[in-house]
Amino acid sequence: MLTFVDSPVGCSLAVLSHLFYQGVLMNEKTVTISLLDDHTTRRSNWITTAQELYNIKQVRKELLKKEGELQASLKALSKDKNAKGGDFAFTCFLRKGSVEYAKVKELVGVDLEPYRKISVPMWKLTKV
Repeated sequence: MLTFVDSPVGCSLAVLSHLFYQGVLMNEKTVTISLLDDHTTRRSNWITTAQELYNIKQVRKELLKKEGELQASLKALSKDKNAKGGDFAFTCFLRKGSVEYAKVKELVGVDLEPYRKISVPMWKLTKV
């Protein structure tokens, strides 16, 4: 008996005959043929990977929201002061802000591109 894992549409009779003949030579009572080519497999793997990444991004978004809520709660419980409890320390520190180069009058008209760090590729997954 000849069974297909997926549709034989578009597969030549010569290929089907060859695959069936290989099964007969091996004394197989049932010959199962997968017609998925490498492109189809890669597409399937791509979709699976994209879905997994999307799911993780959704979980991450929820975790970041929860992190903000917990941090705000801990700040309130600490009465906006450094605090310690158990194995934890919750401390406040100041991080310097970034420079707004557009507001520096001495830099108006100066080409800052030579001072720019190297560009890095960024990837974004969106649900379509």
